[in-house]
Amino acid sequence: MMPPAAAATAAAPSQQRARGILDGIVRTGRVANGYIFAGAPGCGKTAAARDFFQKLTRTDKIKSVDFYELTTDKAQIAIEQVRALKQFVQYGPRELAYLLVVIQNAEKFSAASGNAFLKLLEEPPDGVVFILETFSPEALLPTIVSRCQLITFDSAALLKAGTQNAAAENNWQNLQNFIQDLPGKNFWQISQLVDIWAQDRQQAQQDLLRLAQVKQGQGAWRQANLVLKYAKMLRSNINLRLAMETLFLRMRDLA
Repeated sequence: MMPPAAAATAAAPSQQRARGILDGIVRTGRVANGYIFAGAPGCGKTAAARDFFQKLTRTDKIKSVDFYELTTDKAQIAIEQVRALKQFVQYGPRELAYLLVVIQNAEKFSAASGNAFLKLLEEPPDGVVFILETFSPEALLPTIVSRCQLITFDSAALLKAGTQNAAAENNWQNLQNFIQDLPGKNFWQISQLVDIWAQDRQQAQQDLLRLAQVKQGQGAWRQANLVLKYAKMLRSNINLRLAMETLFLRMRDLA
C-alpha cells in the first residue's frame, strides 16, 4: 500500500533541535537505515520526515515513487502491510539516491508485524531509510529500537495556543498540582477537578498533551501513554467529563 503523500507542511518553530539533527545528517551524509521520530500526536513528525526526504534526495517534490508512507486506521499494523512493504523496497530506490519509508503510529505493530519488520530492518536494501513515527518508543520491540537512531520531538508548538494567556497557564498549574497529589484523591475530589478544568475540549486536549510530555520527561511511560491515549480520544465526540474522570482514576491507580 502506497498512499500518495501530501505536500510537506511548514516546520514548527519548536522542532528546531530535531530539524537541526536531520539537517546535520544531510550535511554529513551519515545516513542511518532507521530512525525513530518520537513525540506527541500533531507535533510535526510527518512534516519533518517529508522535509528530510526532500533535502536528502535534493528534490523539491514529495510525491515520488521513492517516498512511501505506511499507515493504518485499524488497531494494529497488519503483517500483510509489512510484506507489501518488503516487496516494494527490495530493489532499493527507483529514481533518487534514497527510498524513504515513513511508518506512522509505529506503536501499532503487532507481535507478528513487528517481527516481520525487524527482519527487514536487520537486512535493509541499499539506499532504503526507515522512519518510525511514534509517541511511545518503549512500545516498540527493543530490537527495533536498538537498530534505530532516536530523535525526540516536543509538543511546544501544539501547546502554544493553550499557554498564551494567564488563565490558560493558571489552569495548567492547577492541573499539574492536582496530578502531583493524585494518589491521595478520592472520586469526589477528582470529580470536582473535572467540573472546574474540563470545560473546553480543545484546552483539555492541549493540557493533556502537555501533561504527557511532563510524564515522559519523568520516565513515567505508562502514565504518559495513558494520557496521550485520552488526548487522542478527545478528537472524537466522546463525553468530555466522563473521559476525564476515567483518565484521572486510572492515573491514580498507576501512581
